[in-house]
This record gives sequence, structure tokens and C-alpha cells, in this order.
Amino acid sequence: MSSLFEKTYVEVPFARARQYLADSLADLAQSGKEQTIPLRLEILHMTHNVVVHYAPSVDPMHFDQPWKIHWSPEGGGLYPDFDGQLCVRAGDDFTGCALELEGSYAPPLGAIGEAFDALAGKHIAESTAQTLLQSIAARMLERHAREEAAKTP
Repeated sequence: MSSLFEKTYVEVPFARARQYLADSLADLAQSGKEQTIPLRLEILHMTHNVVVHYAPSVDPMHFDQPWKIHWSPEGGGLYPDFDGQLCVRAGDDFTGCALELEGSYAPPLGAIGEAFDALAGKHIAESTAQTLLQSIAARMLERHAREEAAKTP
């Protein structure tokens, strides 16, 4: 198993970011809609999509509002499935926040897959995670900007 931890910072207040994430992911989770993001193999000039699914989770300490996340290659193939958790963490001054994604995947093909993962697969997984986090961050920023603009006459 290979582990993955990625984060991105978003200039949205923590309390709002939690609500934005919950609203956005709850809609996807309840409707059964799939989100597709590209998995890029830049060294080979190839792109393959992964299909992302979300489900609410529970933090036993009740500090966070985590979301289970699972992605798998669209149409199958020699790409690993990923299982993890996504949550929002407060920034140092509460004017911004961090989106954090943590989880693991099993490289396919045993020792050959593990060797590929060490050379390039880990980078591909990190890039895929960042693409996902950036797309969520962009939606949060867009909603925040709309709400702020609506406040001014």
C-alpha cells in the first residue's frame, strides 16, 4: 500500500469553507453523480480519467467534518483505486483554510507496480489529488466571491 497526503490552501474563511464543502459533496453523494478528474501520465503524454465518489464520514472527536473519498479508473485499467478522507482545516488566522486529502492505494502488478509507483506512480497520484483539490478550491472561491458580491449594493 502507498499512502498519499496532499493539501491546498484556500482564501475562504474556515466556517464558510466547511459549509461549502458539505453542500457541494452532499449533493454529489446523495444524487449518485460522479465527478471525473484527469489522471495525467505526462511522461508518456497520456491522460486517463478517474471517477470520484464521496460519502459523509464521522470524526470520532467531532473536531472535523470529514468526507470519505474513493476514486477508480474510468473504464478500468492498470491504475489503482484510491480510498481516503477529505476535510477542511482552519488556517492560522481563520481567514483561509486548508483542504486536506489523505488516503492510500495499492499499486497493481505486485513488485512491478511498486517499482513503477516509486518511479512515477506516486507523482501521478499526487498530481491527481492536487487536480481534485484545486477543482474543489475553485468552486469554493467562486461561491465565496458570489456571496461577498451580493453583500454590496
